[in-house]
Amino acid sequence: MCEQDRMDKVHRLFGDQPSPPTEARVREIVRDEIEWALKLAAPPSGVTPAAARRATRDAEMAADFEGGLTMSAIAAKHGCCVSTVSSALKRVVPLRPLPEIPVRDPNAPSPTLARRLARFQEIAETYQSGLSLENTAQKHGCTIGTVRNALRTLGIEARPPGEAQKIGMSHRDDERFTRMKAMRDEGATLEKIATEFGITRERVRQIMNKRGVDTTKRPPTPEERAAVEAYVAGENLEVAASRVGICDAAFKNLVTRCGHAVRKRERATTVRFNERAKRCAALRAEGKSAEEIASIMGIKHREYVYKFLSRAKGLAEREQT
Repeated sequence: MCEQDRMDKVHRLFGDQPSPPTEARVREIVRDEIEWALKLAAPPSGVTPAAARRATRDAEMAADFEGGLTMSAIAAKHGCCVSTVSSALKRVVPLRPLPEIPVRDPNAPSPTLARRLARFQEIAETYQSGLSLENTAQKHGCTIGTVRNALRTLGIEARPPGEAQKIGMSHRDDERFTRMKAMRDEGATLEKIATEFGITRERVRQIMNKRGVDTTKRPPTPEERAAVEAYVAGENLEVAASRVGICDAAFKNLVTRCGHAVRKRERATTVRFNERAKRCAALRAEGKSAEEIASIMGIKHREYVYKFLSRAKGLAEREQT
């Protein structure tokens, strides 16, 4: 009930009297009634509801603070700002003291600077081992500008672009080249060697060419040599190429690199003719006459038997040579 309603009620109560109260008296009566109503609504202890809610929230914030939460976390939890949490804690518990920060000796080197110089030293050693600026940056997970800064800090001059590093000046380079040469002799590709040493394929080619190793022709692997030997022994070209997983043209190139000649592809009719010629030669070796050979093999004319025998003789001479 608002103040105007209470004033109307007072006028109704005292309107029938001979001397009704004045306006000021009515307002005084209404104010006394409101104060009395507030006293009846307040808790017995005399604390207002707002103060009780604030005390409850302060206690919850204090419990969270004693539990280890920071003031920022408490403010996010209760939906208020950090200053509100700070005021609440000041009313309930004292703030936790700040941790003691040890005072560093001004003459002692900075730990951050020491770690930075150590990292720069590692970057410089990687660059001096023969890697380019880009490869060095990729290996250490930084930018090319960081590599240049490391070299500049340590007083190391960067190599001009496009200039290959001289190989063969240190034992480490000799050992690396020996391993590269061994992998190349086993048939490894330049890409595989580059992946093994963490450098580019072009860098591998430069190192091996500097030592006089021809990288244009890769030595065949043991599997490739076995496939070539099987082909030379008479195996079909397609079957031999499938052994090493390459196409027919690449396998012909492999056969030539191994010092063998590629057989001419014979037609199916030629293959059947050669087989019949060899069978005729086998029957002739058993003492059969031309008529008997023609009868056994179903040849109508005896002259064809002599053609088969002549072809078989030529094949035998070719195999002997």
